[in-house]
Amino acid sequence: MHAYIKTDQLLHRLSQLIAKMNRQFVAKKEDDSHTNFYFDPLQGAIISHWLDTNMGPIIFRLNLLDWSFDFVDGNFNLLDRVDLQTTKLSELEQHIVYGMEKLALNSKGFTDKMHFKIPDYELADDCLKTMHPFNLEEWMVYRSLANHACYEVLGSLQRTGEVRIWPHHFDTGIYFKLKNNVHLSFGLAMQDDHCPDPYFYASAFNNVGASIKVNPPQSSILTGKWISSSDFNSAIFSLKELKKSHEDLLKSYIRSFLKIYLSLL
Repeated sequence: MHAYIKTDQLLHRLSQLIAKMNRQFVAKKEDDSHTNFYFDPLQGAIISHWLDTNMGPIIFRLNLLDWSFDFVDGNFNLLDRVDLQTTKLSELEQHIVYGMEKLALNSKGFTDKMHFKIPDYELADDCLKTMHPFNLEEWMVYRSLANHACYEVLGSLQRTGEVRIWPHHFDTGIYFKLKNNVHLSFGLAMQDDHCPDPYFYASAFNNVGASIKVNPPQSSILTGKWISSSDFNSAIFSLKELKKSHEDLLKSYIRSFLKIYLSLL
């Protein structure tokens, strides 16, 4: 999964510019959901919220098919583009600001730092040229699978919700009330200290947002494993394990953790 992990890291870095664009044009929400975004398999792009601008509603997207940052209008017609293959990473933000100014969009404060930090992935300044199309197809396959799995969970439980990618941790996920006193967080996370490979996770929280510690026998989950620590309690299933098996095991994993979480008082 080395190539996939490197792609995850590069896209995490680039997607911060989408978070900044959301911050610029989307009404602020206390839970920071105004900064999140969505991987759209139909466009082959990571897309912003609809941005409320003087031009009307537009979208800012990281186009993974053409390897560019695009401004598109309400009909998805291209307004302006920054070609990534010809752009240095250190100069990218200024190219986007220039694009905003060409479109007469308010760029004041756009380059301000976000209120959180992401890891320093030590990316080379010319990585946009050398990494394209570095494993983008595999990344899109697994993030599409994550979208689908999230919507399957919502559909099975007949809940409403949005599948989003959060700029801080770059996980594709959903969060919703499972029952009166239990909320469920489910999605696909980057590789981190909890797992050496990217992984699906499912965690339960109470009404005040505190993690619910669940410690069932490992045999209660047919695939994956339970992790329980002071700051992380979750059923996880790594992409490496999924890659060696087949998609039906993902469904088995989902059925297993739902059975456990639905049994909570």
